[in-house]
Amino acid sequence: MSPASEPPRPAPARPGAPAGPRGIARLVPPALAGARRSFAGDAMAGLTLAAIALPGSMGTAQLVGAPAIAGLVAFIVGSVIFALVGGHRILSVGADSSIAPMLAAAAAGGAVTGVATTGRLTDAGHPVIDAETLMLVSVLVGAILMLIGAVRGGWITQFLSRPVTIGLLAGIGLGIIVDQLPVAMGMPNHGGGVIGGIVDMVTSFDEINPWTLAAAGIVLFCTLGAGLISLRLPGALFGLAAAMVFSAAVDLRSKGVVTLPRPDLAPPDLDFAALSPGAALELLPTALVIAVLVVIQTGATEASFPGPRRTIDRDLGAIGVASAAAGLVGAFAVNASPPRTSVIAAAKGRSQVVGLVAAAIVLVIGVLGEGLLPFLPTAALAAVLLTVAAKLIKVRSMTRIARFSRTEFAVCLATVVLVVFVGVVQGVIVAALVTLLDRTRREARPPTYRKGMIPKSNHWVPVDAGTATVQVPGVLVWSVEAPLWYADSDFVVDQLGEELSGDDGPYAAVVLDAAAIADVDFTGAGALESIIDALDHAQLPLIIARANRSVQKAVDKAGLAGRVTIEPTVADAVKHAARLVGLGDELRAVRGKRKDIAALRQRGLVADEVIEQVEEELEAETKKEEARELKRGDREDDILP
Repeated sequence: MSPASEPPRPAPARPGAPAGPRGIARLVPPALAGARRSFAGDAMAGLTLAAIALPGSMGTAQLVGAPAIAGLVAFIVGSVIFALVGGHRILSVGADSSIAPMLAAAAAGGAVTGVATTGRLTDAGHPVIDAETLMLVSVLVGAILMLIGAVRGGWITQFLSRPVTIGLLAGIGLGIIVDQLPVAMGMPNHGGGVIGGIVDMVTSFDEINPWTLAAAGIVLFCTLGAGLISLRLPGALFGLAAAMVFSAAVDLRSKGVVTLPRPDLAPPDLDFAALSPGAALELLPTALVIAVLVVIQTGATEASFPGPRRTIDRDLGAIGVASAAAGLVGAFAVNASPPRTSVIAAAKGRSQVVGLVAAAIVLVIGVLGEGLLPFLPTAALAAVLLTVAAKLIKVRSMTRIARFSRTEFAVCLATVVLVVFVGVVQGVIVAALVTLLDRTRREARPPTYRKGMIPKSNHWVPVDAGTATVQVPGVLVWSVEAPLWYADSDFVVDQLGEELSGDDGPYAAVVLDAAAIADVDFTGAGALESIIDALDHAQLPLIIARANRSVQKAVDKAGLAGRVTIEPTVADAVKHAARLVGLGDELRAVRGKRKDIAALRQRGLVADEVIEQVEEELEAETKKEEARELKRGDREDDILP
């Protein structure tokens, strides 16, 4: 296109001119970008999320030992602040049961009051805590998370492999099923963990309440039926509304059906003057552990529900801000929630409008409509959670992992078992450590290859790569497919020794293809020096090919630069090695290009004869060296007494 035919470019904006549409778009928080296009669907997803978050947040507050309103405030503050500051489109942030026990333990430790209440329970069976201590530990957790986000410490979550995250979700799903199935059937749950819950179900079928089961069935029918019609229909919300109507019509409470309690909305009375630096120092270790748990769970959740781009550092900072703010207004630290996030994903949520709508509904119901909650059967909520849990168990993905790698499938199953029987965070930590150990084991035993040249070219590939290759007689081209570091240095030295003494020799020179050696540490440099010493003793020159700048610096710092030659390509290194040991004709014969054959003919040589001759010479030289070694050994035996 000629300059004259190009479309006119818009004139640059004048300083101080009002921002255009693009300028306004930059002011929109990343988690709300594009929300106008998906607002209707996000609003409906927000209704479903609110129905789950409202009782869940109240239950989490009970685990912490705080009043029910603290759980509602934690969800509202977490959802609003994350929508405005965070980056992930559908991550649900609010009160979370995985960190609730540690918050309760910290708040009962007496760091502020000096009087510990650990182990004491209220008449309702909830922990006795100090509100000021809970506020302080929540602010500390928030500060630590903000620091982690500021220094971009979210990279640690990249160590959570796909099998770990799939196992995490499956474990969470199984745990939800074990917890909620008795609730959906009206069966008693006497506690005792997962095993106790399974035992209760097996031994209590005669205690099923048909009215409770009917309420759960209504929700399941609406949820599954709406999914058959359209995935965007809020079937769970319709089911909850129908269950409330059914409850009010037949008075389910009089028939032994458990419904939600009326929430206690009395805010805590905080005494900021009671806080002290000494109390903060005492709570700091616990706050650090809680922050690490938040980092791990947030990373695992985002890995399970990835967004268009990675925003983990920004998200951790946003959760930190929300935790500190929630603590200051009388609530407690917040966390990313895998089950609630899965609810948003199942409802086809596309932006944090879902969280804002849910927060608004929770606020309205918490303040104005708390009288409606006693009409909602707990079995109805259990039915919603059961449908969510079933979607968390990705059988197809687990089958694909099993077909790909038995080791990774074992890690996936171990994650499921640990999450179900030990806990979400503990299971993820152990599974991630096992994955890291397996990866370290593999890196400590890297693949090494003997390479051959593709005929009539200068390209060198592994001899077992499925491509026909030829060897230059007497020249070993060898590669290490990993950094040369302390964990693999001895292994690499041993592998090269085995290659040199193998049946494919003998060799007169060695070329080390260093393209895959990203770096060399101090121990690796020592291993390289031992390789050079061994080759010098055997009178085999070493030429390094394709070494990057980091490897070249390591060679220079180790004082080895004068003992090896570095060439830019494998072909150049092989040429150099051939010149050093007088194998130029052999290289031409193996390479087999027209110019090579012509050069050999001018000297009266035939390629096959050249190769055969050098192989015979090398074999004869090897036998002579073995004989000399044998004679030296005999003389040493004669000298020794």
